[in-house]
Amino acid sequence: MELSITDISTKIEKLISWLDSEFLEREDVVRGAVLAIMSGEHVLILGPPGTAKSLLARTVCSGIENGRFFYYLLTKFTTPEEIFGPLSLKALEEDRFERKIEGYLPTAHIVFLDEIFKASSAILNTLLTIINERKFHMGEKIIDVPLLSIFGASNELPEENESLEALYDRFLLRFEVDYVSNEDSFAKIAIGEVEEKGLPKVLHLTIEEIKFVQSKISSVKIPRQILREILVIRNKLFERNLKASDRRWKKIIKILRVSALLNNRGKVDYSDLFLLKHMLWDKPEDKKVVNQVLIDTLTRGVREASDIEEKTKLIAEHLSKETKIKEKLITVSNQEKWIYFVSIKGEQKNKLKELFYSSLNELLDDLKESLNIINERRRFILNQLDRNIFVSDKSIKDMLNERIDNEIKKLKDLEQPIKVLISLLDNGSLPHEEIVQTPVIGEFWKRKN
Repeated sequence: MELSITDISTKIEKLISWLDSEFLEREDVVRGAVLAIMSGEHVLILGPPGTAKSLLARTVCSGIENGRFFYYLLTKFTTPEEIFGPLSLKALEEDRFERKIEGYLPTAHIVFLDEIFKASSAILNTLLTIINERKFHMGEKIIDVPLLSIFGASNELPEENESLEALYDRFLLRFEVDYVSNEDSFAKIAIGEVEEKGLPKVLHLTIEEIKFVQSKISSVKIPRQILREILVIRNKLFERNLKASDRRWKKIIKILRVSALLNNRGKVDYSDLFLLKHMLWDKPEDKKVVNQVLIDTLTRGVREASDIEEKTKLIAEHLSKETKIKEKLITVSNQEKWIYFVSIKGEQKNKLKELFYSSLNELLDDLKESLNIINERRRFILNQLDRNIFVSDKSIKDMLNERIDNEIKKLKDLEQPIKVLISLLDNGSLPHEEIVQTPVIGEFWKRKN
């Protein structure tokens, strides 16, 4: 049967739905696990024991046809033999260094290593080689390993240690989990409504399907606009001293492409960028900063649209100054559009009034257009998010909506003061001299009684 990305995507969507029903309040980790396996990347899960970390990894592995799973709880006393297999006595008799690797990590497709940062340096060095090269060095032999993904779990982040930091950097997708918080979810687990049951055969993925997806990754395009957004996000995080390595960014781009591919798209879109929230933090406290940078960047079009606010502030700034204009022809450049409004008479007064009146009406038109742009951008981004099978986090959508709602409110609050100024001009009045405090514009003039 000929392989098809569309068929694989449909199967993955159903697989995610099934996993969601089995692992309550683990939507992000479920999607991250599937995405990691399809990308050939690795997952780190931070959280206390008893939060279904190993069960999730084992269940996902069971969904791979003929997939082999390896699990081990590491301690500082764990030896390489426990992870990579015992030494072959027969080989030693023949003066060869070999391990009996069958059933150990070098023969597994999915690996779950609990308390991964407690591994010894001997284990870490070999593990890094397997992660980086998918090869296992055994004396003179170099063996290709079938590894698809390693799931690492820990209660805490690694201490300062060069080897541990190098290992930590290889875990591209990072998640924090805790005990279920929703009472309904807890009740279902406690009384056994959620039981451990086998993944339906129809949802099983084959190694061939996974390799097929990985062979198509490079065909997914990164649009110029998306690349610009990525650069903005990277620079903003740099400013906040959150620096991901170049190697990490290269792998991040791969994840974005896989997300697009498995959503049946030929290019990355804005919804894929929301996955960055799982890949760019080092410490849990960094997550809030990463989320805010993402929201600020992905609503950048909103801020550009609400440039009207800056124009309005500029009006207030100029009107708050009593400026004398000499009796000569007044020339106004584009940058000085919001001119100084003064008490003068005659033809100059009419010219100023006409220019000011025109500018205010233009400002009002800009405001209405900006509101349309903001609402259109909101619909555009939310529509993309709703269609992405790997984005489940409702909080990120709530943050985005809140950010846009605040911009809309600020713009709508500007409308009335602008209309007041236009009305004053319509009635032949010229605002001057007295400063009036308003909650929106700040300072603008009204006619002195």
